[in-house]
Amino acid sequence: MIGVSPIAERAKQLLRSPAQTFEGAFILFVAAAFILRPTPVWADIFYVALFPAFVRALWTRERTVPRAPETWLLLALLVYFGASILWTAVSAPGRNVKFAFGVLTNGLFIAAAITFFARADERILDRFGRVFLAAAVANAVISLTLFVIQGDLDERLRGWAETRHPILGGLIITLALIFALDRFRRAQAFDWRALAISALFVCFVALTRSRTAIIAASCVTIIAAWRLPARRAAILAILLALPGLLAFAAEPSLVESAFAQLVERSDSHRLFIWTVAWENIQLRPLLGHGLATIFPLAEPFGHPHNLFLSTLFYGGLIGFTLLLALALALGVRVLALAGHERRMLALCLLAYLTASTAFDYGPLFRGASELWLTLWLPVAMIIGYAVRTAKGRPDLTTTPSAA
Repeated sequence: MIGVSPIAERAKQLLRSPAQTFEGAFILFVAAAFILRPTPVWADIFYVALFPAFVRALWTRERTVPRAPETWLLLALLVYFGASILWTAVSAPGRNVKFAFGVLTNGLFIAAAITFFARADERILDRFGRVFLAAAVANAVISLTLFVIQGDLDERLRGWAETRHPILGGLIITLALIFALDRFRRAQAFDWRALAISALFVCFVALTRSRTAIIAASCVTIIAAWRLPARRAAILAILLALPGLLAFAAEPSLVESAFAQLVERSDSHRLFIWTVAWENIQLRPLLGHGLATIFPLAEPFGHPHNLFLSTLFYGGLIGFTLLLALALALGVRVLALAGHERRMLALCLLAYLTASTAFDYGPLFRGASELWLTLWLPVAMIIGYAVRTAKGRPDLTTTPSAA
């Protein structure tokens, strides 16, 4: 009874505070993506926990969505692409309704994420980072364990839960790598745990053999090393390279085979996909083909594999202009963080978005999926952190608490 009472009291406190309930539900939802499978189970947490908690926090006015320029751009994108379903060129039964619902739920998640990162206090943000990292580590351990048990090391690593797709899974873990590197940089004492976690995530990304994820992970690691003191940067480079060197020493033929596969895949048909996308963009250049349109190629090539080409295909020049304006606004926000404690984190997020969107992604908006984590979560983080900085809120995250 003694052990239950504090837990019960904490639960009552959370329920009495709409803001705390929302923040707890948001952390739970994001962390659950690393653990729960299949996808519908994870999506259920959004509908039964995060959505009602967010609405309650807004209704009681304990939380409000920031009225930043980027928020209005996102709203314009959501409204425009929602409307584009009306002129969808090639669809299937139920597809229009599915994408309309996806625009609504995706918009709610984006609003919730921006609100969380802009309004939560530093203690809650630190808790989010710790829980995110813990869930990502659990996911990586499960994924790597199953990969070894299955025994076919010539195959690409397919993760657990929302990291099960080799490309998107690699990108999700790369996002976790950004958190680990940020904690490593901010720690006053040398944080071997954050460094070991970073090495674990690099191994995961390498084993997915996703060149998009590898490029993104390389970019964020270079930025992190650039922002570190020379000693820490050298140790970071050595430790992150160590797993690859050990693997090559133990099984050189396996490493050579993996590298050969990367080369043999050439451009993974990207040029062909982009050519098809561009030819179809020219058929309806202004308004695009509509968000729910079926791309003219079959899976796994069923989307343009480039965010801006994809936006041109589905939303035309109007949608492209809105997305470009959002991208430029995010870049300006990151540049404005010069000298700020979160500068490295923001730079890594921007580099991550640049690398990942160049070689993947289809429709901008859809129901609960990996896209929420790989695209909209980092976008919301940049906006939320920028709003905090613009309002002059103190940054107290120099020394992260122990995980």
